[in-house]
Amino acid sequence: MKVIYIDVLFAVNFIIDFLLVNLTARLRGNIIGGLRAALAAALGGAMAAAAFFLPESLGLTLLSKPICCLAVVYCAFGFSDIKRLLGDCLMLCVLSFVFAGGAYALAQLFPESGEVSHGTVYFDISLRTLAAGAAVSYMIFMLICRPGSLREEKSSRKICCRIGNADLSFNAFEDTGNMLSDPLLKKKIIMVSPSVLLPALSYGERQVMKELGHEGAPDVFERLSLISPGRYGMAPYTAVSGRGLIVTVRPDSLFIDGKESSEYVLGISGEEIATVCGCRALIGC
Repeated sequence: MKVIYIDVLFAVNFIIDFLLVNLTARLRGNIIGGLRAALAAALGGAMAAAAFFLPESLGLTLLSKPICCLAVVYCAFGFSDIKRLLGDCLMLCVLSFVFAGGAYALAQLFPESGEVSHGTVYFDISLRTLAAGAAVSYMIFMLICRPGSLREEKSSRKICCRIGNADLSFNAFEDTGNMLSDPLLKKKIIMVSPSVLLPALSYGERQVMKELGHEGAPDVFERLSLISPGRYGMAPYTAVSGRGLIVTVRPDSLFIDGKESSEYVLGISGEEIATVCGCRALIGC
């Protein structure tokens, strides 16, 4: 009788899910951080370990798999709209089927070390070997599929604005998930990378801006307001990770695709924004 080690089972599926989540993000053009990917992979590994010991039941398997897929995708990418969520789920399922097929073939070749149950993979091999195999699989997929080739086509917007004596120009990625607004000014928010604003900042503002990722937004806002009164503001946000406040900047003028607009302020992201199309800002559709 084969002995199944729960820690090995979790570790194997954690590595596989981490690979699949990142691959899904690359092919779909999603933005994902390492922590979100790790949390989604840990959730997938835990559910896979539980599913491995489920009783043989077709109905139970058909019910548990969609729930697990939705949970992992939601944890990894959050929710912007149902179409996007289902598209990410479908991409993850396709990649899982391909990977599970290869794992099943290996389990048949090495019956003493591998097993597949309810779509959950178990290999009693060293983690170094597993990690190397996962890396090779990832590179093969990247050679076959161009990153972002299966993403939904979305356009970017050309943003030109003036802050003080500086003229800024950058591209903003159209993101249906960006529904942020400033309730006080009644304006929508374009989220920008801190580096986008650097040409318009004084030395003192730059030094304070460096602390945005380490200090809370209220403290940063207070220090920036002392340097440039009236330029900065604050707005609330709600995300999958929770609620909080962001620092905003009121541009003197702003143009979107060459047309002047007074409907927006700029929200400063706590970290750099990077998209597959090279945009450094996010604007709502």
